[in-house]
Amino acid sequence: MKAKQIITKPGIYNISIEDYHNGKEWTSATGVKHFQKSAAEYKLYLDGYFDEEHKTHFDFGNSVELYLIDRKGFNKKVAIAQDSIWVEEALAENEELKSPRASSTYKELKKEFEAENNGKYIINDFGKESFESLSIINARCQADPWIPKLLDGIDYQSSCYWIDQETGLQMKCRPDVVNKKHNALINIKTALDASPDAFSRNLAKLNYPIQACVEIAGAEASGLLPKVEKYFWLVLEKNAPFNCQLYKFSMGDVQVVMDECRSLLRGLKKCYDANEWPGYGAYAQNQFGILEAKIPAWYLMKSNQ
Repeated sequence: MKAKQIITKPGIYNISIEDYHNGKEWTSATGVKHFQKSAAEYKLYLDGYFDEEHKTHFDFGNSVELYLIDRKGFNKKVAIAQDSIWVEEALAENEELKSPRASSTYKELKKEFEAENNGKYIINDFGKESFESLSIINARCQADPWIPKLLDGIDYQSSCYWIDQETGLQMKCRPDVVNKKHNALINIKTALDASPDAFSRNLAKLNYPIQACVEIAGAEASGLLPKVEKYFWLVLEKNAPFNCQLYKFSMGDVQVVMDECRSLLRGLKKCYDANEWPGYGAYAQNQFGILEAKIPAWYLMKSNQ
């Protein structure tokens, strides 16, 4: 088994995604987003409370990213399950099966395949979130006038580690794609819906701008880029019609969110120094930690009718 690589000083490293996620001594965008919710939630994050079990949709998202930007890495890290063939073999043994995937034949074939490909991303050959879907997504991207240019001559395995000058916090980020020719960062997202309205909702719900600002700060502080002049989200639909859409993070909005990010880091530093991790009461404007309830406008309007 390959030894884990532990990062102890600032720099730009070409390390595996597993090594990047090892430990929380270096604060990432994920940590900053937890802290934005509350310091108490950040402390739970540090203690591993939010560590997630493996989820198959991550396999598809990572597989799409590799297929678009690192075909050799895709061949090495992704295994394509012959789901359709296993179904055929199960039906060949008993053509009256109503649920061939529940049969012992199918389960045994799947178990053997997963054992042989332990540690790899696994996607099916056909169907939902499959190699078939991935191939259509790739074709859509290649037909776009700008996406191939942004994904040409890129750096995609750089993990940036730096010391935040104002707070002294140890920080890290791992941008999906770095285009040094255009001084641009590209974050690849898979989604059920890549339309403007749907992406706007996801952007706010999942706090993509905070992640983007941490990546921008890290790329510049580590020297990965002299200055980040452009930041894009490349959103790829996992289902038909498999639209692929570029969204730009305007520099004006970057500055607004960057100010928020700076404020969060200052707050995080205070919590570390005091070793105190308060909940939502920290937002109160009184000594008791009591917050005023935010009653929705629609509810008040309804009450006044």
